[in-house]
Amino acid sequence: MTPIDAATTKSTPGWESRFEPFHLAIVFAAALPIRLCIIYIYPIIFGGDSIVRLYYHDRVLISHQLPVLQAAVHLIMGLTNDPLWVRYFVALAGAVAGVGFYYLCARLLGRGPALAPAVWFAIHPFVVAYSTVPYQEILMLSGLFCLHFLLRRTMVAGESVARLRVPVEIRSLGRGCGLGGCLLDAT
Repeated sequence: MTPIDAATTKSTPGWESRFEPFHLAIVFAAALPIRLCIIYIYPIIFGGDSIVRLYYHDRVLISHQLPVLQAAVHLIMGLTNDPLWVRYFVALAGAVAGVGFYYLCARLLGRGPALAPAVWFAIHPFVVAYSTVPYQEILMLSGLFCLHFLLRRTMVAGESVARLRVPVEIRSLGRGCGLGGCLLDAT
């Protein structure tokens, strides 16, 4: 039995499942305050994409920018003209990405060993820097990790598994791609 099979099979609830909400709170509590402190200490918005995104907040489609984050910027700037609230939103998305990464690691490693990599992801300087200004990468990571969690929930619960089947060609292609192969192989 591979670690992926062991993590996806239903096991009897033990200490790991009892402490899962505590693990999630640790990851979220490690992620959000660091981002908020960085925003408070360094209020300057850096990066060309983020400046363009905030300057043209009244437009949703801007050249090569993905529209999801720009739509969020548009909605937030419609409520208040302060770019600080956009940074708070992106910091929240970064903290949610940390929680989603915990779920990904819990699937691959088990709930107990997943805490350390998730906390490291939550406090990693590169990830923290990208989740304090409106860059689309952290929103993409947050969405991917949370989508993985939702698909896993659906597959483990046994609901609509037939709709989530990945074709054999894509699975065999994914096996050679490292972590992507692990995600596709579980269906």
